[in-house]
Amino acid sequence: MTSAHATLLSEECWRKASLGFFKLCGRQIMECCSLCGPHPEVLLCDGIAGLACADGTRQKGGLAGTDAALLRPFTAPSRGSDGVNVQKVMEAGSNYLAASLSKGGLKKRLLHQPELRTLLARFSGHHAVDPELGKPPSSQEYEELLVALDRDDVQVVTKFVTDPDDADADPVLLHWRRWVAGDQVGQIRSKNKAVCELLEGIEREAMQDDPQWPPRCPHKWAELLYTLGAPFSVSDDSNLIQHGKALGVVRKLLLGEAANDDDRVILSEHSPTLRRLLEHYGDRFPPFFHPALHHIYRLTLFARGAMGLGVGRAGWPLSAIEGLDVCVWLEREPKPLSVEQRQALDFWAARANALLPGVESLSPPASHEYALLPPERILLNERLGLEADGVEPGPFLRTIPTAYEPFEDDLGRSLERNEEHRCRSGLTVGECNAKIALESGIKKTKCLQRHTKGGFVFLCPHCVIYGFHVMLRGESPRDAFTVLYTRLNRRDLPLYLVYDNACKLRAYVMRREPAFFADVRFLVDRFHFHHTTAEAHKCGPLYNTDYYDAVRWVNTSAVESCNAFLVRFKTQAWYRSLVAFMIIFANLVSGRNSDLTRVDEPKLRIAGRADTWRPAVRQRLLLY
Repeated sequence: MTSAHATLLSEECWRKASLGFFKLCGRQIMECCSLCGPHPEVLLCDGIAGLACADGTRQKGGLAGTDAALLRPFTAPSRGSDGVNVQKVMEAGSNYLAASLSKGGLKKRLLHQPELRTLLARFSGHHAVDPELGKPPSSQEYEELLVALDRDDVQVVTKFVTDPDDADADPVLLHWRRWVAGDQVGQIRSKNKAVCELLEGIEREAMQDDPQWPPRCPHKWAELLYTLGAPFSVSDDSNLIQHGKALGVVRKLLLGEAANDDDRVILSEHSPTLRRLLEHYGDRFPPFFHPALHHIYRLTLFARGAMGLGVGRAGWPLSAIEGLDVCVWLEREPKPLSVEQRQALDFWAARANALLPGVESLSPPASHEYALLPPERILLNERLGLEADGVEPGPFLRTIPTAYEPFEDDLGRSLERNEEHRCRSGLTVGECNAKIALESGIKKTKCLQRHTKGGFVFLCPHCVIYGFHVMLRGESPRDAFTVLYTRLNRRDLPLYLVYDNACKLRAYVMRREPAFFADVRFLVDRFHFHHTTAEAHKCGPLYNTDYYDAVRWVNTSAVESCNAFLVRFKTQAWYRSLVAFMIIFANLVSGRNSDLTRVDEPKLRIAGRADTWRPAVRQRLLLY
């Protein structure tokens, strides 16, 4: 209620009053970057080693002191009323795509045998400086690679070993057998033959340009082949396409249509390796690439969380992919097609184009196209982080992640230790940091064993800190996973997440909540990805920020400035109790964010709302 004689406040006065109110309430509105908004499209995260503390063996205070060491960390699974961890049983082929040959269901790799992947990566020549993957294959190795790919018996292992009598002689070829589950044989054989056809097509092109034996991989194919042959610990071929929009472009190309300018833009944004390859061939990929591309499309489609969505039946994704499978098979038939074949092609193409867009975007289909059963709709909503009725949960209402069985312990730590290792070194994050400090002569080994914790921060490219949490255990991919999964809805996730161990983080999240993180592109910051002129990471070019125009301008080392600021308060972190330091840390972050110089402050002083502009100005500046 207002008095009739009261002066009406202008909109500007109300805005200033609102800002002043929020400033009194902790200045929360000032802590949001004025360029990125409340939900940045590019988010950087990292553990702050400068706040590391003792592990409680001798230090009674501090973040990881005696009291804190007994606390259940924020990243631990949630518990029920009975005090037992809430568990979520993850079944390969139903909840996620596995990589191991011992697991069931569709696999997330095009080429499964590690010895063949190594030969393929060496043939690509993409990682020439690497001591293991940089040596080009010999004639015998290249010929055996083709023979192994074309072999019907996929249990035969091809391995070259050093001659025990003469280390300088050509390696000796050995064969033995590897056990493979019966339901996996057909899948592996089909994928191997698709890769064999791809290599034979590349060989024909290479021999035309440079007739030598063994052929040298053309530069245009190097990135793709290395990605398909990346080491087992970091390999996930679904990363080649990943995004739902890129899947739509690949489907269009597989159905025989030509790529237009909009398709090229989508591939450039989400699948730069395929975009660069398409540039060499115009508007279509060569036919010898289609079988391999078809397999990559299928494994990407299901790796994004579309597997196991049928309840008591095959389900909507399998019904949708059937049309594309038939079309790809018919496209390989001798031309011209018969009338019956042409009619079948048109029917299945229409069905694929009707159902697959929904699977690609993980959006439920219309009831007249495919009616989902109530349990199927609930399952899809659960994977997307929604309530059973499809409504987004409110802020901070999503529970802490469950214990993902069978690959986590009671505290949520991976039972398979390599899940938390660095890409290249094979060490955990804490072990890697300790090794670097030890080699630099800064710390003694005895001291380093008691300094493994710290803080984990999230910030935008303009150095504004959006969130943090204190690590009571060593840094691992679960730190980033837990924060993103419990604090953001799926539509608010960043488009690009930059982290120094992004390849392992992606493998971690896609094994637990693939649908929730399906459209997030995980990238390694430039400092950790590059080592002089060579890739320090073995995970391949798809994690290189320089390949993506949207983040080419981003200072991926911005998190280091945050580290430099917070390291000045390590003494407070060392001696304060956990509760006390949490309060201090929150105020430090709030004060730092508020005192940052914003690059757009002069513009904000003269800016006006777009709806107050004259139509001519809007048309000139905003094109509407």
